[in-house]
Amino acid sequence: MKNRNRITAAALGMAAILAAGSTAFAADNGKGETDQAETQKAMSATVTLTDAIGKAEAAVGGKAFDATISDEKADNAWEIELAQSDGSVKTVMVDIKSGQVDQNASDENETEANDQGEEAEDGEMAD
Repeated sequence: MKNRNRITAAALGMAAILAAGSTAFAADNGKGETDQAETQKAMSATVTLTDAIGKAEAAVGGKAFDATISDEKADNAWEIELAQSDGSVKTVMVDIKSGQVDQNASDENETEANDQGEEAEDGEMAD
């Protein structure tokens, strides 16, 4: 019985820690907007994510491998990353209302060599 109470207490403690961490993360993703604001932006889009990917691939070639709603407050766009045949990565923005493709995204033309030593999105260091 004591063991069961300890396990229950430990599980409840872990749940409380995870809930607190999740709340802090959801409040602000660190890049400008809350997850709720990003969700609302995506729901208001007249250009679907699927259509945005198609427009991006048609505009710059390559194959889309990552796509998300922009987390910058000023951007009302889908952010699409496309792998190019030369090994580089091209990032474009597709307006969520008009579908216009902006090829001058801030982190366009990244290459594997440029990413060496930079922190990965998951918090891990690149090889």
